[in-house]
Amino acid sequence: MRTQAAPPPTAVVAAAWDVPDPDTLPDDIYGRTVRRGRDLIARTSSLIGPDAADPAMRHAGNGLDCQSCHIQAGTQQFGIPLAGIWGVFPQYIGRENEVRTLEERVNGCMERSMNGRALPVDGPEMKAILTYIRHISAPERVGQSLTGRGTPALPLPDRAADPARGQQIYAENCVACHGADGLGQRLDAAEAAGTGRRYRFPPLWGPDSYNDGAGMARIITAARFVHGNMPLGTTFEAPVIAPADAFDVMAFINTQPRPHRAGLEADFPDRSNKPVDAAYPPFVGPFTPDQHRFGPWQPIQDWLRANPAAARAIP
Repeated sequence: MRTQAAPPPTAVVAAAWDVPDPDTLPDDIYGRTVRRGRDLIARTSSLIGPDAADPAMRHAGNGLDCQSCHIQAGTQQFGIPLAGIWGVFPQYIGRENEVRTLEERVNGCMERSMNGRALPVDGPEMKAILTYIRHISAPERVGQSLTGRGTPALPLPDRAADPARGQQIYAENCVACHGADGLGQRLDAAEAAGTGRRYRFPPLWGPDSYNDGAGMARIITAARFVHGNMPLGTTFEAPVIAPADAFDVMAFINTQPRPHRAGLEADFPDRSNKPVDAAYPPFVGPFTPDQHRFGPWQPIQDWLRANPAAARAIP
């Protein structure tokens, strides 16, 4: 089975995207701190992950690097960039139903996408990550809204995402990098030492991947990322995987085994803010768990808009 043809380039009018290069900074404390922050994003597994020399520094719990999701160390437009986010925090986050700082947001990724534990908020690693984010956000952009800070929006499908069809799409588009078993391409010892990374291409499921509380565990979020950025080298201007295929392939990937995060029932204490594709209970509205997991999601969104008080009352 061949995948359907990808649509024309995403209809987005992109603003200039000129991220400052940390390598142009002087060899002073600021320049070294910015570059250290970039390295922590690009080589997470070896610096603060399971391959860190000091066991006390092993905060990330899997083999991913932050740039597994934040492409090119968080500098790629529509590749969930870190560039531009400095000016939007603190901000309200529905998952905790409170205003969260950027440090808390970073640690949310550490605990979910990286399946690990929080960094000390006043430690040198957190300071380096924040300094890097501040630098690539550029002083003149801080507080401004940038086109491309996120992933390309996709219309929701009017059917349920199909894991069986997604498995076929995975075989045609993803196996070459991520493997038939979804466990990625692990570097040998010499390559890992040279690059500071554990994987050439990261695992999409299994014990070394993101846990079920991560943003990528939600099909809508992940499908937008896949459409705009995969296979690696794709950009939002010339997508390879069509929207319907992106939803289906992520339905397949996210039904594969992965680490479990305890306490997910406490997420989104205001249930009216819970994403319609959150695949864990309690589920909001008169819909089956499978509809939350796979869609169609538009009826759930419509119900939430019409019944916010009823959603909040769900324990």
